[in-house]
Amino acid sequence: MSTEQNQETLEKNIEKPKTAIEAFNGFLSSFIEGNSYVLKEANQCFSKKGDVETTFNLFCDKSQEKNDKKIGELKDRNFDDIISDLKEDKTTFDILNHAIWLWALPNARKTSWTLKDDKEDSWKKRYKDELLQVKGVAGGGSGYVQTKTNGVRFILYLFTKMQQMTTYDKANLAIIEACQQDKYPQGNKTYNVPDGVKNLLLHLCDPNTYQSIASTDDKKKIVKAFWGMLEGNQKPNDEQTALNALDETLKKIKENVFNNSGDFSFYRNSLPLLWKGESVTDLSLAQQLEYKKAMILYGPPGTSKTHTARELAKQIILRHVMRKSKQKAISLLKNQSDLDERINYLQFHININYEDFIAGHTIQNNSVITQRGFIYDVIKKAKESFKIDGQAITDAPYVVILDEINRTDISRVFGELFTAIEERGEDVDLLLPEYDNDGKETGNKLKLNIPKNVYFIGTMNEIDFSLERVDFALRRRFIWELHDYDEVTLESMMLYKFNKLNKQNQQNQQKVLDYSSIELNNYCDVCTALNKEVAKVMGEAYHIGHTFFAEIVDIYNELKTNKTTAKKPWDKAKTILWHISIKPTLEAYCGTMEKAEREKYLSQKDGSFYKAFFKE
Repeated sequence: MSTEQNQETLEKNIEKPKTAIEAFNGFLSSFIEGNSYVLKEANQCFSKKGDVETTFNLFCDKSQEKNDKKIGELKDRNFDDIISDLKEDKTTFDILNHAIWLWALPNARKTSWTLKDDKEDSWKKRYKDELLQVKGVAGGGSGYVQTKTNGVRFILYLFTKMQQMTTYDKANLAIIEACQQDKYPQGNKTYNVPDGVKNLLLHLCDPNTYQSIASTDDKKKIVKAFWGMLEGNQKPNDEQTALNALDETLKKIKENVFNNSGDFSFYRNSLPLLWKGESVTDLSLAQQLEYKKAMILYGPPGTSKTHTARELAKQIILRHVMRKSKQKAISLLKNQSDLDERINYLQFHININYEDFIAGHTIQNNSVITQRGFIYDVIKKAKESFKIDGQAITDAPYVVILDEINRTDISRVFGELFTAIEERGEDVDLLLPEYDNDGKETGNKLKLNIPKNVYFIGTMNEIDFSLERVDFALRRRFIWELHDYDEVTLESMMLYKFNKLNKQNQQNQQKVLDYSSIELNNYCDVCTALNKEVAKVMGEAYHIGHTFFAEIVDIYNELKTNKTTAKKPWDKAKTILWHISIKPTLEAYCGTMEKAEREKYLSQKDGSFYKAFFKE
C-alpha cells in the first residue's frame, strides 16, 4: 500500500468512531502497525521503538522539580511549563500529542488538551485543529486535570509497554496489567499510577469487566453499599472479600442487583443517593430541602427549573425510603411511576386565588358553605401510606411543586399557609367557618394543619419578578436557590436528545444523526460566549437558558430526516435557531431600548450578540 493510500485509510478510520471505546480500539490497532491515528501529518510515528522510549524519558526528565515544602523530595511541574522546555522535535511532539489525546479521551468532562500558540509556523499551530475529540465515558473530576503531568507521563509509559507487543490483544493486556499496579518505573525512579486515568483506561480496554467509574473511592463506596444484596454463590463472604475483588464485585452488583448489563451507570437516575452518603460541609440541594422543607428555584427562563424540581422531589422521597430499606429504594428506581404518586404539580397563573388554593365560600344546596381548596387535597394524600412491593413506608415525603409561583399575588394566595408551614403539625385557624359533612356549621373555625412530611418546591423566573418585591414571609420560610445557565447541563441535554432521536430514527428506519463532539464543544462555547455578552449589557438575570440552546438538536434532526440540500446542516440549524428562538428572546429583553441601541447588539452585520453566537 502506498503512503498516500495508507494515509487515506487512516483518515477514514479517524472519521468513524463516535464513542471513546471505538476511538480507543482504532488507536490501538493503528499503534500496533506503527501508524499515527490522530494527526494527519504524523504517519508512521510509532514505527520506531526508540522514538517512543526517548520521548518517555525526555518527558520524565523535564516533568519534576524540587519540592520547596519537603526537602529532598520532588514534585510534578506544571504541564505547560514542561512543554515550553521541550525541544521542538516533530517526532517527539507527534508521540506526545497522541499521549495527550489518549489521556483526555475517556474523561467525559471537557478538558483543554490541544497544544497550540499564536505562531503560524509552529508545530503547536499546525496541530491546533487536527486532534480527534469524542465523548468520554465518565467524569474524572477536577483531580483528573490537576494531575495532567502524571497522567500524560503514565500514558507515555504505556506506549513503551505496548511497543513490546505484536498484536492488539497483547497490547490491550499490557495496558490492563500496568493499570492494575500502584507504581510504574522509569530508570531508578517510580511514579504513582494516576487513579482516574487507570480506571477509565481499564474500562476502555474491557468495558464488560470494568465499569465506567474514574474514582477508586467511588468503586469502594458502591461495593460497600450493595455487596450484601448479592445472593447465593454470587455473594462474597464478607465486606473485605468483596473489596479485595473490587471490579468483579461491581460487575456482579450491576448484573444481579440491578439486572442490567447494558447501558447502565451507577451515577444515573438518583442512584448515587443510595451509595454516596451525605456531606456535612457541603450540603446538597436534597439535604438542604430535608432541613427546611421548602425551597424556591429561581433564575432566567429556560434553565430547566421545573425539571430540577421534579428530580429533587424524587430524591427527597428516595432518600426517605432508602433509610427504611435499600431494597425498596431500588424497587422505586426501577419503577419510578410509583414516585409520581407522591408528587403533586400545580402551575400558578393570574387566576389562581386564595379560595382555590386554601379555602373559600361556595354555594351548596342553596346555602353558602366553606369549600376546601388545593392544599387540603395535598394534606389528605400526604397522610396516605406509601406502599412499595406490598410494604407500607411510614411518613413518606409528599412533595408539592408550585411552578411559576410569581405569576400570582403570593402573599394573598398563601395567606395562613405561611404560618402553617412554620408550625407544622399544629392547627392554624382560618378566618372561615367550618362545616361538617352534612353541610352544617360546627361553630368552629376551619383549621389548617400541614403535616411534617409535606415539602414545597417553587419555581420562579427572575426576569418576571423582582426579588426585592418578594414578601419577607416567603423569603424567610423558603430556601432560595439560583438556577442559572450551565454549559455542562447544555452539553448533557444535547447528547441526551441526540441519543433519544437516534433510537427513534433507527426504529423508523431513518438515517442516524451523524454529529461530532467537536461541533458540540464549539457550539457550547459560543452559547456561553453569547451569555457573557448578554450579562455585560443587561445582567446575568437575562441569560439565555440552556433549554433554548438545546433546541438546535431537534432542528438539526428535522433538516437531516428531510434530506436537506444544505451543505452544512449544523450551521443551517444554528441560523434557524437564532431567527426563531434566540433573537426573538433577546429582542424581548431589549424591548425598551431605542432601535439604534438594539441594532448595536442584534444586527447581523456587527451586533455583539450576533457575533458572539456565530463567532465572528
